[in-house]
Amino acid sequence: MALIPRPEGVDKVDVNELVKAKGAEALRAVLGAAKTYPEYLLDCIPKETPPGSSSDCLSRCWSRFSRSTPIVADAVLDTITRRFSVRRRALNEMVKKLRSPEKPVVPAVNPPTTGLPEVRVNLRQLREIVG
Repeated sequence: MALIPRPEGVDKVDVNELVKAKGAEALRAVLGAAKTYPEYLLDCIPKETPPGSSSDCLSRCWSRFSRSTPIVADAVLDTITRRFSVRRRALNEMVKKLRSPEKPVVPAVNPPTTGLPEVRVNLRQLREIVG
């Protein structure tokens, strides 16, 4: 994410205006200072956030880039560990929970029996097998 500096009193900044006013070198400087998306998201969390309160913020950030490659995910976890003084084990547990989809709870269904033998597969009776 590259952020274009906005001069005082200006509501909206355009890339073309930056290049027109300050030249291509200014655009190169902006692009050179660009951050990865995970770094940008982590920078949006205030540094004064207490470790106990950072859980919600971090899980929201992690959900945004949880599908990244393992190398990127590892680098992000390292950054979180350093910046927020959170143990890697706790982060790994959080990631594990966020990556594993919750299994739906299927209530047990026991329909009334007819007194005949029943064979059930996936909650369906297979009457043609019972003769």
